[in-house]
Amino acid sequence: MSANELAEQVEINPSAIRRHLREMRAAETIEVVEVRRRRGTAEQVYGVCADFILSEAERAEASPDTRRRLDGYVLKVALGEALRSLVSNPTP
Repeated sequence: MSANELAEQVEINPSAIRRHLREMRAAETIEVVEVRRRRGTAEQVYGVCADFILSEAERAEASPDTRRRLDGYVLKVALGEALRSLVSNPTP
């Protein structure tokens, strides 16, 4: 799922989503799984790091569609929780 797709899902500005995605990448919970070329720019598509939810063997056995749906769900939930926390407890 890309930052723009996630922003649509949780109804938050894409730039705020991108900041949280950078933090999640730094924590090694997500990774870039695809780069899409659109109108001269590169859109990164994120997925959950393989061993964050499933073992490597379980992930290898799952279909690409199942992995994509699981990644999208985890990203949506994680970002939704992070953003709700920021709204409830803004930092100065």
